[in-house]
Amino acid sequence: MSSSFRRILRCIAITLLLAFLLPFLTFATKPKMLLFSIAPEWHGKTVCDNGNGYDPSVIVAPSMSYSGDSVNEPSYNYRWEQKDGASWVTVSTGEGVTFVPAFNPAVIYNTDTKSKKVAWRVIVTDVSNNFQIVASDEYSLTLLPTIKAVSSVSGPKGNKQKYAIELTVTGGSEAKSFLWSTFDTDGKRSLLEEKGEVLEGVSAGKYQVEITDKVCAPFIYKINTDKNQTEKSQ
Repeated sequence: MSSSFRRILRCIAITLLLAFLLPFLTFATKPKMLLFSIAPEWHGKTVCDNGNGYDPSVIVAPSMSYSGDSVNEPSYNYRWEQKDGASWVTVSTGEGVTFVPAFNPAVIYNTDTKSKKVAWRVIVTDVSNNFQIVASDEYSLTLLPTIKAVSSVSGPKGNKQKYAIELTVTGGSEAKSFLWSTFDTDGKRSLLEEKGEVLEGVSAGKYQVEITDKVCAPFIYKINTDKNQTEKSQ
């Protein structure tokens, strides 16, 4: 066999080998799904359940994009989840959709005496592109319970028949202010200097305290020491 013929056979063998290996040498990357979402206006804020719950605004629909090659027509399965405590709970789902819709959270309530954190997120699976799974950021808020108060009246004490009124306050934020006032027999209101939860050394009569913070609605509480009656309003 001549050397020229061997060179021809070698070239043919190399050509066939390259033709076989070419599909494996194509450096195409698998598509990678990316999720983009916009935080709602209440995210990271502290809000209040003033007795009727809090109604969060809509979380806008997330958008998906892809990096890489050979992206198939997307087909999404999704689930919106809510965490109101220790674990996530599915609150809305969809399958085989071409886009993930916006989500409108239900009204949330806080009937406890302490604040609680509530969060939402969406998890998306693209069944057409390698069953990739992505999750959005968690969007959360802190929900305070409405301000409430109860009182205890002690007295009368001493020759001057003085009373003391002590409040026990729950709900709202930690920083609160107290505006005390009293009413004469004609119903005229007069402000008092006391700014705390205890009003001491006062005569029998009608008193009112307005409790406020920077988040919840003011809470107005009325006490009548003569009849040992209380009345609350907001």
